Amino acid sequence: MQVIGFHAGDRKADPFTWMFCGLMQFHLGIRIGALAKAESGYFNPDTMLQAIACGAAMTIDLTDKWDPWTVMTRDIDELRAEYGIAPKPARLTDD
Repeated sequence: MQVIGFHAGDRKADPFTWMFCGLMQFHLGIRIGALAKAESGYFNPDTMLQAIACGAAMTIDLTDKWDPWTVMTRDIDELRAEYGIAPKPARLTDD
Protein backbone atom coordinates (compact mmCIF):
# COMPACT_ATOMS: atom_id res chain seq x y z
CA MET A 1 0.00 0.00 0.00
CA GLN A 2 2.89 2.38 0.68
CA VAL A 3 4.37 1.80 -2.78
CA ILE A 4 0.96 2.43 -4.30
CA GLY A 5 0.62 5.61 -2.23
CA PHE A 6 4.10 6.72 -3.29
CA HIS A 7 3.23 6.24 -6.97
CA ALA A 8 -0.12 7.94 -6.52
CA GLY A 9 1.75 10.92 -5.06
CA ASP A 10 4.35 11.12 -7.83
CA ARG A 11 1.83 10.58 -10.61
CA LYS A 12 1.01 13.85 -12.34
CA ALA A 13 -2.16 12.55 -14.02
CA ASP A 14 -4.99 10.52 -12.47
CA PRO A 15 -3.38 9.44 -9.18
CA PHE A 16 -6.73 8.18 -7.88
CA THR A 17 -6.61 5.11 -10.15
CA TRP A 18 -3.50 3.86 -8.30
CA MET A 19 -5.13 4.30 -4.92
CA PHE A 20 -8.47 2.84 -5.99
CA CYS A 21 -6.89 -0.31 -7.46
CA GLY A 22 -4.61 -0.70 -4.45
CA LEU A 23 -7.48 -0.38 -1.99
CA MET A 24 -9.53 -2.89 -3.95
CA GLN A 25 -6.69 -5.44 -4.19
CA PHE A 26 -4.96 -5.09 -0.82
CA HIS A 27 -7.61 -3.79 1.55
CA LEU A 28 -10.99 -4.99 0.33
CA GLY A 29 -9.71 -8.33 -0.97
CA ILE A 30 -10.99 -7.90 -4.54
CA ARG A 31 -8.47 -9.22 -7.04
CA ILE A 32 -7.67 -6.56 -9.64
CA GLY A 33 -4.22 -7.53 -10.92
CA ALA A 34 -3.16 -10.88 -12.32
CA LEU A 35 0.15 -11.13 -10.46
CA ALA A 36 -0.88 -10.64 -6.84
CA LYS A 37 -3.48 -12.44 -4.80
CA ALA A 38 -6.26 -10.45 -3.20
CA GLU A 39 -5.56 -9.44 0.40
CA SER A 40 -7.55 -7.56 3.00
CA GLY A 41 -6.80 -5.16 5.79
CA TYR A 42 -3.58 -3.60 4.50
CA PHE A 43 -4.77 0.02 4.38
CA ASN A 44 -3.25 2.23 7.06
CA PRO A 45 -4.35 5.86 6.49
CA ASP A 46 -1.35 7.37 8.29
CA THR A 47 1.33 5.50 6.38
CA MET A 48 -0.58 5.88 3.10
CA LEU A 49 -0.74 9.65 3.50
CA GLN A 50 2.97 9.79 4.37
CA ALA A 51 3.80 7.75 1.27
CA ILE A 52 1.63 10.03 -0.90
CA ALA A 53 3.43 13.08 0.49
CA CYS A 54 6.82 11.51 -0.29
CA GLY A 55 5.74 10.77 -3.85
CA ALA A 56 4.24 14.24 -4.32
CA ALA A 57 7.58 15.83 -3.43
CA MET A 58 9.25 14.10 -6.37
CA THR A 59 10.47 16.00 -9.40
CA ILE A 60 9.69 13.13 -11.79
CA ASP A 61 6.74 10.88 -12.51
CA LEU A 62 8.17 7.36 -12.43
CA THR A 63 5.02 5.98 -14.08
CA ASP A 64 5.36 8.17 -17.18
CA LYS A 65 7.95 6.74 -19.60
CA TRP A 66 10.74 6.66 -16.99
CA ASP A 67 13.40 4.12 -17.93
CA PRO A 68 15.26 2.76 -14.89
CA TRP A 69 17.97 1.27 -17.12
CA THR A 70 19.25 4.75 -17.97
CA VAL A 71 20.18 5.38 -14.33
CA MET A 72 21.20 1.92 -13.10
CA THR A 73 24.86 2.83 -12.73
CA ARG A 74 24.26 6.12 -10.95
CA ASP A 75 24.70 6.67 -7.22
CA ILE A 76 21.46 6.14 -5.30
CA ASP A 77 21.95 9.21 -3.09
CA GLU A 78 22.52 11.35 -6.20
CA LEU A 79 19.29 10.04 -7.74
CA ARG A 80 17.34 10.58 -4.53
CA ALA A 81 18.48 14.22 -4.49
CA GLU A 82 17.73 14.71 -8.19
CA TYR A 83 14.29 13.09 -7.99
CA GLY A 84 13.34 14.74 -4.69
CA ILE A 85 13.03 11.47 -2.77
CA ALA A 86 13.46 12.15 0.92
CA PRO A 87 14.81 9.51 3.29
CA LYS A 88 12.14 7.23 4.74
CA PRO A 89 10.67 8.94 7.80
CA ALA A 90 11.40 7.16 11.07
CA ARG A 91 7.68 6.90 11.85
CA LEU A 92 6.84 5.26 8.52
CA THR A 93 6.49 1.60 9.37
CA ASP A 94 6.78 -1.47 7.18
CA ASP A 95 3.20 -2.62 7.73
